[in-house]
Order: sequence, then C-alpha cells, then structure tokens
Amino acid sequence: MNKNVVRIQTEMFKPGAVVQGPLVDLYTDPPPNSAWWPHLPRFTWLDDPEAGRDHLLRFDEGGFFFTFAALGIEINGRTNGDIDFLLQTTPAAELFRSDLAGLALLSADRFEYPLLQACWASLAVYDADVSARRIELIAGLELEYLDSGQPEEA
Repeated sequence: MNKNVVRIQTEMFKPGAVVQGPLVDLYTDPPPNSAWWPHLPRFTWLDDPEAGRDHLLRFDEGGFFFTFAALGIEINGRTNGDIDFLLQTTPAAELFRSDLAGLALLSADRFEYPLLQACWASLAVYDADVSARRIELIAGLELEYLDSGQPEEA
C-alpha cells in the first residue's frame, strides 16, 4: 500500500439553499471525484427572471457535498498518484464510501451558524492499494482559517 495525500473540500447545504449558474450541473450531476452524503438532496427548479433562460436550484433538504483531489507527484504523465488513478475508474461515492458518514459527522459541528451554504477543506492521508482497488484513511488534518498574519496583541 502507498501513502497518498487527498484534499477534501466539504460543502454543506441546509434546506432552502439556492444555487445558480454553472454550478447547478456540478451538484445535480456530480463529477466522478465528488459525492453527496447521505444522498443527492431533493431539490426544486425555480425560474430566474433576471437570468433569462437560466434556472435556480433550491435544495429542499440538506446534505454534504464532498470533492476529493489527490495531491502528489505526477505518475506516468496522467495521474497524481494512486488515488487519482483510482478516481479515473471508480466514483468517489464508491471509493470513499466508508469515510463519508464520518467526514459528515466531523463537518456538522462547523455548521452551527445560520448560513444556508458553507464550504471548507481538509487534508487526509490514505493508504492505497491499486490492485485491490481499496483505500484506508490513516490521518486527517483540518485546515483552519488563517487571518491577516498580524501577531495578536497581548
């Protein structure tokens, strides 16, 4: 098994959150490196009189949307390591299935404020076995908000 670093972007949607523009397709038809937990929330299409032909997407229920990006050295000019290689043939919803509930549980504490949509990222280290098409979470690192860099006053 080989160690791989993965950036995990987490987006939480509460019921009533609205999305518009090109992101609508991202959420209704996620790319292979993304996954909803516990499932794609029910949503409603709304007309947007200001945008002409475009529609708004309103989430009728909440959910977590995860996007996984393998970080690492380029392998064979095509992938960034084992997990990136696996994501080319295995959807993230399947590859990371055993971790999605735990990631959502860890994320839930961040959403105690009134925003309908919020986003942040974390890093995780996984062992990857390409031949078995299996990954295992080894460690995670939550990325904290960094301010202006000015030292705090005593």
